[in-house]
Amino acid sequence: MKPKRIIIGIDEVGRGALAGPVVASAIAIEHLIDGVKDSKLLNVKQREKLAQEIEKHALALSIEMIPPQEIDKLNIYNATLLAMKNALFMTLEDLKPSYETEVFVFIDGDAIFQITPEERMELPTTRLHLIALPRADKFIYQVSCASIYAKHNRDVLMMTIFDAKYPVYNFKRNLGYPTPEHIRAIKDHGPSEVHRKTFLKNFDEMLKLPL
Repeated sequence: MKPKRIIIGIDEVGRGALAGPVVASAIAIEHLIDGVKDSKLLNVKQREKLAQEIEKHALALSIEMIPPQEIDKLNIYNATLLAMKNALFMTLEDLKPSYETEVFVFIDGDAIFQITPEERMELPTTRLHLIALPRADKFIYQVSCASIYAKHNRDVLMMTIFDAKYPVYNFKRNLGYPTPEHIRAIKDHGPSEVHRKTFLKNFDEMLKLPL
């Protein structure tokens, strides 16, 4: 008898933002939800509705957020890999696959995080396959779900809590990304504690800030 197989999709959002966390989601889901596709092709209301359906039907799911201060310490590449790995570990802990279960993990992109031998010993299954595929959010259902869930949760954070705390940057509109309006606000008011200082160095000449 062949072992049961489970597919987990992983995607991240927020890599190119000047402010806020990078967010990764790892989701195991088999139930097909109508309308699921790459999150960038959906509007806010569509993502919100689909995120609720994903929460309802997922076998297991998780969100991991790496804050700006950690991004500045690790760099965005390493912070993104850490967010994805932590999200996977939380989903596996929630999923509790049997030792014989074969788990295929599809990651949107071309990079795979490293799992140490010590970490592998703590996992519930040794039959874990990590597969990185560029544009996986467009053709692997579980990755599309992860894309939607990660973006929805990051957008809500930026549009509510961060926008209310730092209204001068209009995070409700730009979500922390480098729009002209956002860059002007940084120039006028300086960076906040949720801005990534290492990212702002790329705009040093434009902003004339003491970074």
